[in-house]
Amino acid sequence: MVITNSWCASCETVLTAAEIEYAPITHPSVYVKLELKNGALAGFPELQEAMKQASAEKANVVILATTPDKFAENIGISLHPEIEYVSLPVPTLDGTELWLVAKGHKESVEKAVGFEKPIPSVLTFKGGRLHSPSANHPVVDRDSLMVLGEYQDIGGRLPHCTRCHQAVILEVFAS
Repeated sequence: MVITNSWCASCETVLTAAEIEYAPITHPSVYVKLELKNGALAGFPELQEAMKQASAEKANVVILATTPDKFAENIGISLHPEIEYVSLPVPTLDGTELWLVAKGHKESVEKAVGFEKPIPSVLTFKGGRLHSPSANHPVVDRDSLMVLGEYQDIGGRLPHCTRCHQAVILEVFAS
């Protein structure tokens, strides 16, 4: 079990027990989808076209939260500007959605979600196309900013950023 301890009331930064004790632990990673806000779609006509082609009602970025206990602290999503991402039309109970995932991790997302066969992509694009828009945080009433980061070196799996990454996010936006 991972325990979260708030340690700064003003910036809401948290530490997990793993960061305090530094002992090897195993805990689940989870994929989380965050719906892109309309502003993200306005600046990306190819994505709008892909949504029409798939009859999708909304587009979501799918991120990997390797420390799910920190997900409520999410303030951003990191994309590598040169890594390719794909959009997958996924049927849901509410209609079709586009899921945006790293091309290199498409298969692992499909397997984790339990798809029986691969879903063909309707659009492939580089991370730089989604720079600056935001997505709706699925748990807390705030935006998750989309940032580009060449420091992002885990194969494009769309890691989320918490307030402890805030200095990096501000540096990315300043450049």
